Amino acid sequence: AVRLTRDRNPIICLLSSGLQKQPRLENRQAIVVSPSVDTAGRYMAFTSSRMGGPQICLKELSSGSVRRVSQSGGYNTDPSISPDGTVVAYARQEGRGHRIYVQDLVTGQERQLTFGPGSDEEPCFAPDSYFIAFMSTRNGKKELYLTTRNGGEPKKIPTGSGDASFPAWSPEIPK
Repeated sequence: AVRLTRDRNPIICLLSSGLQKQPRLENRQAIVVSPSVDTAGRYMAFTSSRMGGPQICLKELSSGSVRRVSQSGGYNTDPSISPDGTVVAYARQEGRGHRIYVQDLVTGQERQLTFGPGSDEEPCFAPDSYFIAFMSTRNGKKELYLTTRNGGEPKKIPTGSGDASFPAWSPEIPK
């Protein structure tokens, strides 16, 4: 999935395996950005301002139905749907920073994963749907951290001396 801008109006569409633009999935006068699709291609999480401030929405791709995932907070962004399609991680603005939250799509339970100083943003699920990498400024610069979908103390990922952001995982490689 990709977000494109056409005549100043954002749209989200899929690209075919031949990189051809497919029909629009989302086309609103509101913000529609940051698409994330599960491995089976059943669901797409994205950020939308259709309900006011940025919120996380989930689209069932077969039916086209859309529902709001984030139920609290006025500014939720950066969705990452787990590859198995059961959980969405996202960043919520709180005060002067952001924290990572997860919404369990099966139980409907929301849980805060990160706490503390700085800002935690850009969550990204691992191919196993368990680990989540994210960017944090908790030590004064942009660094990558690792936690799980259940929370726990984040572990810093060593990336060198420069800023690090926008974590991404490669697909699992068969042995």
